[in-house]
Amino acid sequence: MLVIDSLEKRYANNDVALKGVSLELRAGEVVGLIGPSGAGKSSLIRCVNRLVTPSAGTIALDGVDLAHVSGRGLRRARRQIGMIFQEYALVERLSVMENLLSGRLGYTGFWKSWTRRFDGKDIARAYELLDRVGLAGMENKRADALSGGQRQRVGIARALMQEPRLLLVDEPTASLDPKTSRQVMRLIMELCAERGLAAIINIHDVVLATQYLPRIVGLKAGEIVYDGPAKGMDAMVLTRIYGDEDWTAITRNVAAAEESDEAAEPAAQRSTRSGPADAAYSLAATAVMAQAVTP
Repeated sequence: MLVIDSLEKRYANNDVALKGVSLELRAGEVVGLIGPSGAGKSSLIRCVNRLVTPSAGTIALDGVDLAHVSGRGLRRARRQIGMIFQEYALVERLSVMENLLSGRLGYTGFWKSWTRRFDGKDIARAYELLDRVGLAGMENKRADALSGGQRQRVGIARALMQEPRLLLVDEPTASLDPKTSRQVMRLIMELCAERGLAAIINIHDVVLATQYLPRIVGLKAGEIVYDGPAKGMDAMVLTRIYGDEDWTAITRNVAAAEESDEAAEPAAQRSTRSGPADAAYSLAATAVMAQAVTP
């Protein structure tokens, strides 16, 4: 689905962000991208969605080389890529619904969006996604009236409005408290599984990454130094990625998180979560919420 081959990125000041990075994602596969600041994680994501132009290499999404396509071809290719930003990137003065519908700009066009001439199917889909991410009934709230966790959920729903095949997620939990971070990661993983989405998630929290992401790619100085299962994240691998440090506490937390998830799995399968914060993570609860909303 996504094949990155020998990707390089050199900026105008001669800083080299990526050095021959090669990476493959199958359809529906979710990968966590970790590494120290300056390792090239954000540059990799920005090259994939062409916010920056690679210096060399190829980025093939379903056979289309994003590294070299331009104009109308690039716009068509970007429709297949949903982006979730660290700082949410919402238009603060617009409502939640208007922010969601902006995710259809690649299909609707600027002028129809400017005059609020959105397709009825797009509006219905927006209501459906608001239900799914736990924001039913909040469509008319302004974005600047939302909490950080709510804003991130709007960002997730907006990305899904594009009906993408690939999600690029840049630090989705960096501005969130620990509980909300877990809820957001759980939501992203559930949505990817439900819709068969592939995703690259740039994340600093190693414990959170290993708890929710089955495959981890570690970058250091623009090169991949680890690509393997989350359970392989031991002290030796962490040292390879981040450098010398006492990783005892981290590896202990990683092991504890794995044990906790294994113990909680049967309960999760029974969908026994309760309360407004977790309602979005149960499909049954979401269906009940949807009945209470009239578009």
